[in-house]
Amino acid sequence: MNRIIATIIAVLLLAPLSRAQDSVSCRGTIGWGWAGTTVALMAAGTSTHYVGAWEDFNPNVREGMQTWRNEGPMNGMRIHVDDYLQYGPIAATLALKACGVESRDNWKDLCLVSVETYAAVAAVVLTTKELTHIQRPDGTSYNTFPSGHTATAFAGAEVLRMEFWDASPAIGILGYCAAASTGLMRIYNNRHWAGDVLAGAGVGILSARFANWLNPKVDALFQPQGRQQASLPETSFLLTQYQE
Repeated sequence: MNRIIATIIAVLLLAPLSRAQDSVSCRGTIGWGWAGTTVALMAAGTSTHYVGAWEDFNPNVREGMQTWRNEGPMNGMRIHVDDYLQYGPIAATLALKACGVESRDNWKDLCLVSVETYAAVAAVVLTTKELTHIQRPDGTSYNTFPSGHTATAFAGAEVLRMEFWDASPAIGILGYCAAASTGLMRIYNNRHWAGDVLAGAGVGILSARFANWLNPKVDALFQPQGRQQASLPETSFLLTQYQE
């Protein structure tokens, strides 16, 4: 069981953090490395539900985790920390910004990126849950895939990492640790299969990277017209000189 937990933690942490220094300061990009990492996480999570070779993965992880939960020091107790920890990374982002820690974006861009990130998370997660209609491991409902808690946590972790990696990589690493802990607790509480958590992590990270790509385009829509028009005379002059 310890090896299973260690493997899941390694995948949830090492996969995204292997790309940690890519595109930190570069706005307006998703990054091919990030796209590949997130697609791999989502593909792995999907495979556990739909590919025969992976069909034993989810039940085996669930059995091992529930055995450890019932026979371990927690004595079957459910942990509710995941309901709050999912918001930890984005809350930390706003708190550190408010405390004056050096960050990548100003308040306006940070708020826009955050809103765009969670709009993307909500759209993907809610739509996929409705389309897949997979039963939760505890049998309570048919909306297990992907894990919304995990997607929320990893989306916040990636926003946190992008904002403060240049100031201190440790901040981004701690954010991803909180997100991975959220995912593990969803499995521990028997609310999600392991595959749901892997896919949720991919959705969350990709949503934040999508917002990073989208934000400059949204920001341009609200750019004052005067600023755009002010550059026209200079542009015309340079064009005239080039033609001559």
